[in-house]
Amino acid sequence: IGGRKGAEHFTGPWNKVFAHATRPYPQCTPKVHPVNTIMTGKTRVPRPSGTYSVEGKSTRGAKKHTKAWRRKIEKQLKNIKDRKEKEWLAAHPGKQEFAEGVKDEIDHEAKKEVESHYGGMPWRELLLEQGQGADWEGHHIHPINWGGEDRVENTIYIPKSQHTLYSSWFEDQKKAIIAVL
Repeated sequence: IGGRKGAEHFTGPWNKVFAHATRPYPQCTPKVHPVNTIMTGKTRVPRPSGTYSVEGKSTRGAKKHTKAWRRKIEKQLKNIKDRKEKEWLAAHPGKQEFAEGVKDEIDHEAKKEVESHYGGMPWRELLLEQGQGADWEGHHIHPINWGGEDRVENTIYIPKSQHTLYSSWFEDQKKAIIAVL
């Protein structure tokens, strides 16, 4: 499966990990987040390939890759809000200020328009925020603790419940390899 280099440091080819896996690699089709198709083109969780190098450390989260995506979504929101504000002012000649509640209504309508652009995904989920039903996590396709890099190309955003399936699979394989080396 691999070659030992220390107590919890070993290397080898991914194809041997898959061939000797203690259970099949998760095959669930994740709920697709628009960030995956726009930033990396991925619509499913691919298997890692090539070689691995486990050094015993844990994987860090992949949250840093969300900044560009959030800027894109927030820019779309700003453009829509600007357009709606101009439309409101044009529909109310002589008004210099917005009536009470109009800005909140424009914000709500603009968010709904952005959501509809991405298949109706709720605003908090689009922003990859945690909590209140929006539990997306960045999954490293080739995990950091197996020698993968923390790059956007190595990341796919999947629901937390599905991410747990992948994380536990890698941990199980690590334990199995350590047991036979």
